[in-house]
Amino acid sequence: MLGRPRETLCGSILSTFADANTQTRLADFYMQIGIHREPITVPLRFWRTDGSFAALLAVMTSYADDGSARCVRLIGLDDRERSGYIAELEGKVNMLDTVIETSAEAMWCMEYSEPVNLRSSAQAIVRQVFENKCSWIMCNQAMARLFDLPDGVDFIRQPVSNYFRRNPENEAFVRQLIDANFHIDSAPSLEYRHSGKVIYIENSVRSHIEGDLLLRWWGTVRDITEFRMTQNVLNARRREVTEILSALPDAILVVDISRRAIGVNPAFETSFGWRAEEILGKDVAPIIDLEARRKGEGRWFARTDGRWMTNVTSTQGRVRCEVRIAPVPVDSEPRFVLSLRPVLDAAPKEPRSKRSTRRKAVNGAPVRRTFPARPQ
Repeated sequence: MLGRPRETLCGSILSTFADANTQTRLADFYMQIGIHREPITVPLRFWRTDGSFAALLAVMTSYADDGSARCVRLIGLDDRERSGYIAELEGKVNMLDTVIETSAEAMWCMEYSEPVNLRSSAQAIVRQVFENKCSWIMCNQAMARLFDLPDGVDFIRQPVSNYFRRNPENEAFVRQLIDANFHIDSAPSLEYRHSGKVIYIENSVRSHIEGDLLLRWWGTVRDITEFRMTQNVLNARRREVTEILSALPDAILVVDISRRAIGVNPAFETSFGWRAEEILGKDVAPIIDLEARRKGEGRWFARTDGRWMTNVTSTQGRVRCEVRIAPVPVDSEPRFVLSLRPVLDAAPKEPRSKRSTRRKAVNGAPVRRTFPARPQ
């Protein structure tokens, strides 16, 4: 196997043909040798004359010869196939380590030394996820950058609770995981940088479950803090606009270019009796005649600062309204805001009475009025 003659091997020091790891294993065994020692199985490698190595899966035992000398018996099985398989696995592991460490996507893996019992109630599972003993077993450089770890701080040695804490948002996140059997994409959570600053995270999670026990879970995370902050600002503005529209005394109707209703305010419902759910998403033509404009004027959606009159059908009948319309200044699909103000018909004015030029009759005979002569 080693490519050396028997005469060369006999009497030679065995470690001279072994690699460094084999030398260490042999030395450890010699130091602890005993007559009644139990056999051990170890992988060993010996160099051939051509510079390659022979891999053995060796069983080593100690015994005493007739002269009570301590001896070691080594029975080696050709281990080239297993060694090749291990070398292949080591290559793959090294490749995966490189991919993970150099990835721009933050990756992590968490392992529970106290497994989570998934047979428990949802509330009990949530509690275990945050309280059972666990630790990081993998966090790449992108993960460290995302959580702002200082140079020289090893993420794996940090407590999980420093970054993934129990709060209402994360409890909701874990409940989503439970419903998805700990296999989910784009699930939100609220976590903390090394400095304690809050960040919004979007998670993709996978897990290793044996029976009813969650042993470990891993995944990727994406920082969506800027997106969430922008979303919060937009939501606040939307609430503000909604409150303003709700407080306006004039009836407001919002339509798209196809005349579909996409918004109304309470004053519209009150003025015309239509509930929002009855008209939203529908063509408003049966309710408001948008085409009833004066001759020579553009279509209803044409830009204009003027006002015009049209009829609005309420639940009680037709109502004459003064209309103003304005486009919503956005780059998306055109939308138009209509302000509708009912016009009450003015009561007819009484004609002013004219004074009679005749005096009342005296004794039944009419008396004509006399005027002084005009001066010459």
